[in-house]
Amino acid sequence: MSCRIAVIKWNDCDEIAEALGSGIDAAGHDPILFRADQVLPHGCDAVLTFAPYGRLQQVGRQLAAMRPCERPAWVHWNTENPPMLDIPWTCLRPICAARSWMDRLCDAESPWVHSITASKPFATANRRAARLRYTGDYHHAFRAGLLHTLIESSEIYTQWNRAHGLPAQFVPWGTLAASYAELNLPRSIDVLWMGQRRTERRSDVIEYIRREVTRKGYCMHVADGCEHPFVWGMERTRLLNQSRIVINIRAHALYDNIFPYRFHIAAANRALVVSEPELAHNRVYVPGKHYVVAEMPSLVDALLYHLSDERTYTQIVNNAYCLVTEEMTFCRSVMCVVAEIERIVSALAR
Repeated sequence: MSCRIAVIKWNDCDEIAEALGSGIDAAGHDPILFRADQVLPHGCDAVLTFAPYGRLQQVGRQLAAMRPCERPAWVHWNTENPPMLDIPWTCLRPICAARSWMDRLCDAESPWVHSITASKPFATANRRAARLRYTGDYHHAFRAGLLHTLIESSEIYTQWNRAHGLPAQFVPWGTLAASYAELNLPRSIDVLWMGQRRTERRSDVIEYIRREVTRKGYCMHVADGCEHPFVWGMERTRLLNQSRIVINIRAHALYDNIFPYRFHIAAANRALVVSEPELAHNRVYVPGKHYVVAEMPSLVDALLYHLSDERTYTQIVNNAYCLVTEEMTFCRSVMCVVAEIERIVSALAR
C-alpha cells in the first residue's frame, strides 16, 4: 500500500528533509514536503517530523484540530539531546510539562494571553530551556493521541523514553549522500574544529588543543561562526576533504549524543575523528577501529600520535569510511523509519 507522507522542512534548503523525501520515494511512497510554518498537506496518511529546529507545537495543534478518523499518523525523529538524564523523572516530568505548556500559550486565541506571550520577558523566557520543551512536547502529544512513535538514534535515549512512557524506537543515524565527495584535495589542515563553541569549557579545550598542536608545527583550523564562518553543503565537504583529523568535544553532559552527526560527515570524507569519551549510544561505532577516543589532556597526545603514524591513521580512516558509506547510510535509516510508518498506518486502518 502506497502512503502519502508529509515531511516537515525547517528551512528552504533543508538537506535532511530532502533526503527523507528521496528515501520515502525510493520506498514506493509519496513524499510531500511542507515548511514548518505552513498548513499540513491535505489528505496525507502520515506526518514525519524531525529535529526539531523550531516550534513543533504547530504540527500538534493542527493534528489536534482534526477529527480522529481523519487524523494522519505522526512519527517524530528526535535528533536533539534530552534534558539532564541524572535528574529523577519525578522531578523532571512536571518541569518539562510546564515548559511545554508555556510554549502552547503562544497559540492561544485570547488577545489578553497573546499580549502576554508577545511581551519581551515572556518571549525571551520561551526561547530558553529548549530541551525541557522538546521532552514536554513529546509527552503532551503522545497523551493527546497525536504522536504515535518517537524515533531515536541513541539506544540510551530510546530506553530512557520507553521507561517514561513514550513509544520510542531506535534507528541508527546514517550518512547523507549529499554530505560527502571524493575531491582528492591535499590534506593541508592537520586538525579541524567546526561547530559552535557553546560553553566556556569547550572553548577552553579547543584553544588548549590549538596551542599544543601549533607548538608541534601542525596546522589547526577553527570554523566556529566567529573566527571563521560556519560551513555547510559543498563548502563543508571541501573543508573536510582538506582535513586530516576532525575533533569532537563535548559541550555539556557526558550523556549528550553529538558524536554521530560529526562522525558521519567526517568519516565519509576520509577524515579521522578524534573524540572525547561519550556513552555507548550506538555500539556499532568501535573506538580504535572506527575512531580514536581519549580524555583531556591525553587527547592532544592522541592527535599527535595519529598525525605521525600514517599506517594506523590510514587503517582507521578506511574502516570508518566503509562503515558510514556502505553499512550506515541515511537511505537505510529512512527505510527503517518508513517501515515503522507503514506499521502504524496499517494499524490505524483496521
